[in-house]
Amino acid sequence: GIRISFHPEGMCEHRPTFQVLWLAPLLFLWQALIRHLAVEWSVNPQYGYGWAVPFLSVWLIWRELSVARPHDRGRESGSGTPLDRKAMVLGAVLAFAYAPTRLIEEANPEWRLVSWLFALVVVGLTLLTLRLRERAPLQLGGCVPGPAGFRLPAFPFLFFLVAVPWPTVIEAPLIRGLSATVTWATTEALGFAGIPCLLHGNVIEVGSGMVGIDEACSGIRSFQASLMVALFFGEIYNLTRARRLLLTLAGIACSLQFNLLRTTLLAFLAATKGVSAITSWHDPAGLAILLSCFFVVWLLAFRLRKPDQSAPPGSMVPGEERFASSSASLLSSARTRAVRPPVLEGHWLHSSSVALGLGVWLALVEFGTEAWYRVHEQRLPAPSVWRLDPPRAQAGFCDLPFSPASRQILRFDEGINATWLAGTGLRWQAIFLRWDPGRVGVHLARNHTPEDCLVAAGHELVAESDVQLVSVHGLGLPFRSYTARDEGGPVHIFYCLWEDRAIRRTFDAEWLSYRNRLAPVLAGLRNSGQRSLELALWGAESQAEAKAALGAVLDQIVKIED
Repeated sequence: GIRISFHPEGMCEHRPTFQVLWLAPLLFLWQALIRHLAVEWSVNPQYGYGWAVPFLSVWLIWRELSVARPHDRGRESGSGTPLDRKAMVLGAVLAFAYAPTRLIEEANPEWRLVSWLFALVVVGLTLLTLRLRERAPLQLGGCVPGPAGFRLPAFPFLFFLVAVPWPTVIEAPLIRGLSATVTWATTEALGFAGIPCLLHGNVIEVGSGMVGIDEACSGIRSFQASLMVALFFGEIYNLTRARRLLLTLAGIACSLQFNLLRTTLLAFLAATKGVSAITSWHDPAGLAILLSCFFVVWLLAFRLRKPDQSAPPGSMVPGEERFASSSASLLSSARTRAVRPPVLEGHWLHSSSVALGLGVWLALVEFGTEAWYRVHEQRLPAPSVWRLDPPRAQAGFCDLPFSPASRQILRFDEGINATWLAGTGLRWQAIFLRWDPGRVGVHLARNHTPEDCLVAAGHELVAESDVQLVSVHGLGLPFRSYTARDEGGPVHIFYCLWEDRAIRRTFDAEWLSYRNRLAPVLAGLRNSGQRSLELALWGAESQAEAKAALGAVLDQIVKIED
């Protein structure tokens, strides 16, 4: 075999260079992942806890680095083991997978499947690089950043996955189930307390008005936050797998119970003091249940710890394999390396080469992704834009304000919400939203769709049509129509989602079809500006009458921009 020797003093001259070389690709990947997920953390309140996860992960890593682990491969023996070829192959596969993931993510930043692929690629590359880093003291004469012999576990990096949004196929049924359960349980609790109330879908009618149970009130936020806290404290106290499972289940049960208490309190306040009283109590009550779940899970984890673990979390040293002091082992390792330089046998690749190769590959992927979309965007049609000019002189016209929560979640650049009368008993409401060009616009525009809003508002959805083009001043606007029913009779809703430079004017279930997801990638189409228009009509007796009224009102309120 090939026998290669490195002298420690010669390698130590380049220690700062190696530090930057080894850390730069990983830091780039992690900042890209956090920047990608930050959109969901910002616009979706149930994932707001995601902002805390990176800091908790870093704290867990620092905690592991503060204690030493013994060498377990005989690194000072000079007979080093070859690199794990399977790990190298897996690392190459993950690095290659980053290219299509990044390409798809640029056109579909809100696609949760891409978020999971992105996160798994970053976590996998990090763990494999750290595995290679474990062998670096042998290969580079001990001149790698950090004490020799440290071995970081996978948990701090896998823990980050709790901040990745759940796939819709899992999250949507869970939210619907939780919302229905919480609404029913709250109604039963109010009835038990002697407060008359009626259940309408996810809306509770009390004497002073209607109380809606939205996604946040379903308990999904505290459900996911309690899962994160249980996993964190399970690692802090080094609980066994069975006790970690028990802690997780107890945290979830606690979150559901606290959320039921919160919704019951809010509904009770609405019934006794008026619906407006909910505004001042809604957020403080939500914060209270999150803090309550945190301390309950912490207390339970403390009770489940091993009997010999009496130290507080910040100073605990879980596991017999860790040492209370690492100075002696570090000094011994340093002396050993000074006496006998390590020898490599048959190594064709070392960690600096891998780090350099990974950095070059990431740069090529970023350059190629940007070049792909820029070249294709030059061939796209010119923007076709329009705006809403509401009929302010119409009888019964009224501007309706957007709630602070709607503005925070949707983050539109322009918004109009207005209602007016159209004669012969017809009443219109129009909601127009516009997002300037940018990657986040696609995500926000697709969040504002009527399907979930109608059900959450207590309407019964009875009909839905395919996308149909409606000609307005020579421009074909794609509309999907819905028919819902409430206590006042049928309500006809028309919804249009428009992308300024789209090749094909449709939004036919783009978030559900892989084909429609990949089409903009192949076409090199990123978000070039989004706008949506939702029109609700009361008073029309039939769908045909509603469509005729739609054509007339669109000619009146839609203005084409040059």
